[in-house]
Amino acid sequence: MLILDASGSMWAQLPEGRSRIEVARDVLDDFLRARQRAAPARRTAVPCPDGGTGCEAFQTTAFGRVIADVVADDKGRPRSVRLSGGREFRLSYGDFGIMPPPWSVR
Repeated sequence: MLILDASGSMWAQLPEGRSRIEVARDVLDDFLRARQRAAPARRTAVPCPDGGTGCEAFQTTAFGRVIADVVADDKGRPRSVRLSGGREFRLSYGDFGIMPPPWSVR
């Protein structure tokens, strides 16, 4: 998710003569154009962290640098994420039953 501050203070002039909003728009435009040129992540079949099968590994990148190594399950959900700094996170997904609201049950 990207958030662009469009408050009144963003119209303030910078020393170079441009407004803050103009600079922010240019940076956002450059970022989006770079993302369009990015090659899709190459996915490789790997064992799942919980011992299951059907997982895939891939890397996420930004501005040409690897940010994280990700292992996703057969539904595409991340199961383990190792950040470029070395920290690793493991994720699990429970099975949740959907209950109708009490007023709809007759």
